[in-house]
Amino acid sequence: MDKTKAVIAYIVNYFQCNNSPKNLGKVKLVKILWFADREFMHKYYRQLTNLEYRKMPYGPMPTNIDSLLQSMEKEAIIKSFEANNGVGYPQQTFMCLKEPDLNDFTAQEISLLDRIIIELQDKSATQLSNQTHDELWESIEQGKIMPLESVFLQDIIPATQDDVNG
Repeated sequence: MDKTKAVIAYIVNYFQCNNSPKNLGKVKLVKILWFADREFMHKYYRQLTNLEYRKMPYGPMPTNIDSLLQSMEKEAIIKSFEANNGVGYPQQTFMCLKEPDLNDFTAQEISLLDRIIIELQDKSATQLSNQTHDELWESIEQGKIMPLESVFLQDIIPATQDDVNG
């Protein structure tokens, strides 16, 4: 199992083990991936997955997520199903059929993934989508690539008027 598939399986398995697979729809899954990739880039100067994200109306979306999830289903890593999310419409959600091998992960990766999942698990897909609508999202045209390296822009502190005045 490649790293990206292992990360997705890890996230799906986490929700399944906590008896809440219906709380992880596709939108929420991709937002967790986005936040994990951005945090990993910020801390370790590299991406956790090999996903490329595009600006979409509900926030960053991996360009190949549908084919990736279908591939994982064919490989019997996950199974997707429709579930009622409690707000009146069905969502695509997942069950993990094959747990990722933890030997495929470093301690840093597991720690970061656990922290991001725990931090975001109780938020709705809508809340997470809104949270992704930051300066980067606002500055990019619809459908364009959202570079993860932009996370370093948050480290730049804008100059104050005192700084300008010297």
